[in-house]
Amino acid sequence: RRWRMRGRSARRRRQETSMAEMLRRTPDELETPAYAVVAADRPGGWEVREYSEFSVASTRRDRAVAASGVPIQQPSLPAAGGFQALAGYVLGGRNAEEEKMAMTTPVLSSAATGQMSFVLPSKYWGEGAEPPAPLPESGVQLGRNGGGALEQSSAL
Repeated sequence: RRWRMRGRSARRRRQETSMAEMLRRTPDELETPAYAVVAADRPGGWEVREYSEFSVASTRRDRAVAASGVPIQQPSLPAAGGFQALAGYVLGGRNAEEEKMAMTTPVLSSAATGQMSFVLPSKYWGEGAEPPAPLPESGVQLGRNGGGALEQSSAL
């Protein structure tokens, strides 16, 4: 029994990650919308960012993991179904044009709205730019975001 508790504790520690560690793990070549830090807790802590405008693909983060969706490593994690749907649209080419797009940062998740969003590549940020349409059954919607700070936050 003691070994089982140690194993659970080790798994939880691996899942807990500081902002500094997340930033360290983020590959430098990932595209990110321009932003300015308007407030910060401390170096390596949380930041309030004001972003330039960008386009997103969004869905409900609490949706179920689909057996027919793109394979994901940890389907039991919270928001795994939302991540799977967005990864299918962006990375898996599960869109009307079957276009596989590059991953970008950040991934946005809102407790207030229940939405998860992936930022689309910059070629879709401009006025009139048209990203590939999501498949009707995907539950993915396209939108624009940024142009300021987040309107809501359950943490601030």
